[in-house]
Amino acid sequence: CFHTNSDSNPWWRVDLVLSRRIDRVVIFNRMDGWTWQRLDGFNVYVGDNERVQDNPLCAANQPVQTKESNYTISCYGLLGQYVGILIPRREYFHLCEVEVY
Repeated sequence: CFHTNSDSNPWWRVDLVLSRRIDRVVIFNRMDGWTWQRLDGFNVYVGDNERVQDNPLCAANQPVQTKESNYTISCYGLLGQYVGILIPRREYFHLCEVEVY
C-alpha cells in the first residue's frame, strides 16, 4: 500500500505504454483503521493525456461508504494509454493495488 500527504486533488496513474481498450478497473483500498474512508468520491479517468484529469471520465464521484476491500469500475471499452484515479478535494490518498483489464 501507499499513501500521500494531504494534497489538493491527489492522483495516481499507470502508463500502459500503448493505447488499449479498458473494460474495467479494480481498486484495492487500504483497510487499516479508518483510512478506507479517504477514497470516498474518487474519479477514474482513461485516455492518452499524461495529465490524469484531462482524460475522459470512466467513473465520477464513486462512493466508498462501507469498509470494502475492493471496487470494480466498468469503463466500457474506453481507449487510453493512461488510467488514473483522482480524489477531487484536499485529502490523503491511500491505495493498495490497482488492476486494469
